[in-house]
Amino acid sequence: MDFRLLFAHSQAQSPRRGGYAAGVPDASTLTSVLVADDDDQLLRLCSRLLTRAGYAVLPARDGEEALRVFREHSGTISSVVLDATLEPGGAAAVFEEMARIRGDLHAIFMGGDAPPPPLCELIANQRAVFLHKPFPGAALVRAVADERPQSEVACGE
Repeated sequence: MDFRLLFAHSQAQSPRRGGYAAGVPDASTLTSVLVADDDDQLLRLCSRLLTRAGYAVLPARDGEEALRVFREHSGTISSVVLDATLEPGGAAAVFEEMARIRGDLHAIFMGGDAPPPPLCELIANQRAVFLHKPFPGAALVRAVADERPQSEVACGE
């Protein structure tokens, strides 16, 4: 089933432009975020946080579903939030496949341990950031809103 979320026009700013006033973001600047995590509770929490921040969220429970959703909606997705241990293949491989489709893609990886070497390479090349779990909800919203955010955790920590 395919559907769209459309919001009424408001004077609020888009989350991409530094936040928004109370109300709904301008529909012409609404962006989608793909969130992939095999932990249903964390997937729901991240989805809720980003929805409240004004984003349309596309959830996925593994790497295969994330790639399928990305292929279907690549034109509307501004960022992907991927669990570092995403299976099958790993989060770096899933992201690289997405980046073949959209070279300008913004990625946020999240995990409980230090980022593995493939993610460190993406972080070092400023193609992604890493949020160490648990992280404040505001850190996730900031990372999605910022085109070039800084990682909360550096590689090798």
